[in-house]
Amino acid sequence: MSDADIFYVSQLNKNIMYGGAVTLKQSKDGGSTWTEITNWCCGNDAVRTEVNADFRGCFS
Repeated sequence: MSDADIFYVSQLNKNIMYGGAVTLKQSKDGGSTWTEITNWCCGNDAVRTEVNADFRGCFS
């Protein structure tokens, strides 16, 4: 992993994980499958889910 990558495992449910760099992905099955949950650029006008690639942390 580079300095910009993050990885987080939920303290309440070990099957819920987050990982990524420019985009953030989520797994609800212990890492077997991943779904992109953010869009770094050009988000939908109704729901904005962009992330800034300069932020290098994941907080809960």
